[in-house]
Amino acid sequence: MSCIKRNKKPNVTNANSLNSETIDNRVRYMRPNDIKPYTDLPPQAIRELLKQNMCDFGFVINPTGKRYNYYIFPKKFFSWLGKEVPEEWKPATE
Repeated sequence: MSCIKRNKKPNVTNANSLNSETIDNRVRYMRPNDIKPYTDLPPQAIRELLKQNMCDFGFVINPTGKRYNYYIFPKKFFSWLGKEVPEEWKPATE
């Protein structure tokens, strides 16, 4: 009887087998510390706003009950500020 590993990752031999369009079109998220250069609000204020669902430019995930993960959508965040999205936060295809 042979033992089969079920969690083994597939061996990718061809670098072109990955769809590069899918990789480039991923949504980029900002973190609360990423907003420092763009606003006077401290990152902790943004964290609390997201935790209390008081703003719609991001969301919070608390999977373990101990640590929070914060995700901010750059397009929504900069429209909330009334500014244009800087080049470093625009998707690669725009």
